[in-house]
Amino acid sequence: MKKVFEDIIASNDMQAIKNCVTIMADCCEVGMNDSVMLDVMKQVQGEIGACHYNEEMADMHLCLIGQLHTKDVAKDYWHEVKNDNINLEDWCVLWGEMVKRNDAKIKKWFPKINTYNYEQKIFDECISFLESGRLPYYDLNV
Repeated sequence: MKKVFEDIIASNDMQAIKNCVTIMADCCEVGMNDSVMLDVMKQVQGEIGACHYNEEMADMHLCLIGQLHTKDVAKDYWHEVKNDNINLEDWCVLWGEMVKRNDAKIKKWFPKINTYNYEQKIFDECISFLESGRLPYYDLNV
């Protein structure tokens, strides 16, 4: 959350700063569990900067869905992504979400699948998600 606060402090847009404070105050009324905190960070990030995950937010999202261990594999495939609308952290979150959603299905349909082919199927799911016009920052929620 430190990076988000640093971005708020660095902002010269008083309206955006006020919006950030309002967002944070509203979440205090609801209570601050991990998924609420991530949602608040995403809302604040959207007010003051680009609508992309930063490393802290991506790690939090992946931890919340139990997929932090997938991050290194996602990074291995980043060079193959031909999409200017996402950053590396968006990609890592998308990869983790696709593993979460499709792992059991892939292993059921292909019980003897090797690691490389499994990763290719996850990659294909990620690309399909992006080609449908969806973006990790907006279209994936915990």
